[in-house]
Amino acid sequence: MWRIPSAELAKVAADSGWSLVLPGAEPKQTPKQSARAAHAAAEASAWADIARLEAELAAERQSAADRVEAQESLHTLELAGAEKDLKRTTAERDQARSDVEQYRTQVEQLRMQVSELETANAVAEALATERAEQLEKAENQIQVHMQEKADALARADAATDAHGWFSRRKFRKALELRDGRP
Repeated sequence: MWRIPSAELAKVAADSGWSLVLPGAEPKQTPKQSARAAHAAAEASAWADIARLEAELAAERQSAADRVEAQESLHTLELAGAEKDLKRTTAERDQARSDVEQYRTQVEQLRMQVSELETANAVAEALATERAEQLEKAENQIQVHMQEKADALARADAATDAHGWFSRRKFRKALELRDGRP
């Protein structure tokens, strides 16, 4: 245990501008000491206010930092969602463009096929018309030829009746030679 004489403590206190109150004694202050004590109390109060204000400022800064961090997190999440939506939308747009290009190619191929079919149809119609005309012409020739044969047979029959069997045979041979039959 240490023991310091009270006189020594009073001397150190007076030199420092402090007041020393010993147990059982009433402090005696000089006006200078009273001013110093008031100044010290005001300074202590100011330091306490400063400490309180700094603590409030630190708390407000932390609160603001927490709000900013929360907003940044929210914006980061929103941005990530927007980027995901953008990628999905871009992929859908690219797929749609690819589909449109594919459909255009198919449409162009179908147009070419339709054009080819129209050309083939026109050729087929022209051939059918030509064949119909040829068939009609052949039918007319057959009818003319059949009429000529019928006329020739009628003349042969008439000649046969008129000239007899020998004339008929000779006439038939002449017809066969004319028609190119042996």
